[in-house]
Amino acid sequence: MSLSKIEVSTSVEGAYTLAELMDLLGSPKKLKDALSDIEAAAKKNAKALRDLKKAEDQRRADVIADEGIRQKEIDAIHRDKAKLEAAWQQLEEATAVHEARHKEKADKLKAEIAAHKKQVEGLENARATISASQSQQERQNAALRDEMAKVQAEAKKDREAGERALAKAKEINDEANRKIAEMRQLVA
Repeated sequence: MSLSKIEVSTSVEGAYTLAELMDLLGSPKKLKDALSDIEAAAKKNAKALRDLKKAEDQRRADVIADEGIRQKEIDAIHRDKAKLEAAWQQLEEATAVHEARHKEKADKLKAEIAAHKKQVEGLENARATISASQSQQERQNAALRDEMAKVQAEAKKDREAGERALAKAKEINDEANRKIAEMRQLVA
């Protein structure tokens, strides 16, 4: 056992000087045993201090790692916030474009409805005109039918008169042919 490694200080409260230790312990064997106990306690204390330093270093590394993770999370949040703001901006722009297109389509539809309404009115007017024309045409057709009926009646009368005249002419022709035949006989 090495006594040079044992540090005895009077400046620490509860520590003993070498003279005080010798007075307390009395015999050199007791002193040797006490010094061995002190050395073992000092080794344990040194190990505990190393473990404490290691644990503190690990805690600091964990804190630094946690701060790095937290900073990455903060950076990710800032990136997400920027993306969200950009997405909102795109949404607002797309909404404005959509609303402009919707208004344009609505205006176009209104114009088409007005044009269709005019066409319907034109068709109604045309139907009224056609209906009036049909009525006039029917009146004209009725007048033509009446006229045709009169003309047909007159034509029938004329045909009947013609047939009578043809029959009379045939009779006259037959009579003339008979008389010619008689004259030929007389001449012969």
